[in-house]
Amino acid sequence: GVPFVFASGYSDSDELKGSFPDIRLVTKPYSGDDLIEAVAIACGRAKAA
Repeated sequence: GVPFVFASGYSDSDELKGSFPDIRLVTKPYSGDDLIEAVAIACGRAKAA
């Protein structure tokens, strides 16, 4: 499949996490480094902390 990351401004992310438990989610406010890390993990280039 195609790797992807959810980026959301909503603080209530339980529904997303429940529907997509293996997908990385970054919530606002997030830094550029946070987004880069999430994309790298989604692409298999880094390991989750």
